[in-house]
Amino acid sequence: MVQLQRSPNIMEPDPTDTPNRPTISQTEFAERFGAIAPLILEEWPQLAAEDLAATEGNLELAIDYIAARTEHTRTLIRHYLTELSQLQRWRETRPNAHTSDPSKLEDYILPTLDRTLKTLEGRTEKLITRFETEMLPEVNRKAKDHVGTSLLTALGIGFILGLLFGGSGRGR
Repeated sequence: MVQLQRSPNIMEPDPTDTPNRPTISQTEFAERFGAIAPLILEEWPQLAAEDLAATEGNLELAIDYIAARTEHTRTLIRHYLTELSQLQRWRETRPNAHTSDPSKLEDYILPTLDRTLKTLEGRTEKLITRFETEMLPEVNRKAKDHVGTSLLTALGIGFILGLLFGGSGRGR
């Protein structure tokens, strides 16, 4: 029978070596519960809103409830809740940067999009008009003056495009 011995190079994890990450406190969670609850339900759609509301802002009860409905550890859930709290705090400080109400977002985006499209359409029409009035007559005149060069150029471009898109014909 072969006995396995532990290699002296393997380091065991130090239980006192935990990252110094700030976590949400019970009082902060209770104060911000109403604002964080929609984010929690968005993060974990399998949770029931009524059951989450039944925790009444109690951090430990909320963590227990989420842990029971997900496959996450209590520690991981606590860190997620801290991140959600920080995200909500950030959203509150920047109300115009993000809104959870889609109708408000549509009210801002649709008029902006319409203005941008109208501007682009106007510029495109001006460019087409300018091309037709300034460039096209000169191109037509040069093509008529140099018919042979125009035909060779068209044939060359057609040949190159045919090679690029159709291949050489031997390997088909």
